[in-house]
Amino acid sequence: MLTAGPVFVVTLPDDTNWNLEAVSPVDVTGNRSGREFVFVDKAQDRPPRPEEEELIRSIETPDARDMEVYSRLEEPPEWTLRWQLEGGAMYTHLREEDAAEHADIVAQSVEIVENELGRPPTLILEPPLKRMVSNQPGYHEYVLLSDPATDTWVSIRRPSTLKPDQVRTVPRFQDDVRPVLFRGAANGLEILVSSSTKSLDETSELARSLQIGA
Repeated sequence: MLTAGPVFVVTLPDDTNWNLEAVSPVDVTGNRSGREFVFVDKAQDRPPRPEEEELIRSIETPDARDMEVYSRLEEPPEWTLRWQLEGGAMYTHLREEDAAEHADIVAQSVEIVENELGRPPTLILEPPLKRMVSNQPGYHEYVLLSDPATDTWVSIRRPSTLKPDQVRTVPRFQDDVRPVLFRGAANGLEILVSSSTKSLDETSELARSLQIGA
């Protein structure tokens, strides 16, 4: 996970090339203005397109990185903040109620520690920024592993709504036809598995095969 918490290792099938994404909700103003910090690996990183967002400045951070600030060209105003990392890139955004000037505060209040390949970086936050992880909808912290070749994704999130080894299945997820399986795990984690190319039984088997350890 991006913010502080126990370190865990997930053992995945080794016959698949998994892409990595990690998301954590953060209060960027101290007034419960929740904004997602999103890490994407190199395979998935797509910098803002110049026809949609303009690079307006670059701010040097205390950990000697450059935080790029992009301004959306259309209304309403919105600003994308981007950190280039060795293993990918980190993103968040500011909205009109945050004001563009708040980018300076974000730049000075975030330290990004990169971990070894296959692990998302760690966010170290200073006031006024703080974690907003909770079991409210939209405030989970999660790691997403996806395989485009088989349209299969595995998400490990916290906090969990299930007890360890408790399983819940959803035959349809929103407007999608794919089944989704939820499984409770140790350390307050929850596993979500879904695939458009696997049956519910195969999805269940993949969820059972995942090993999570310290």
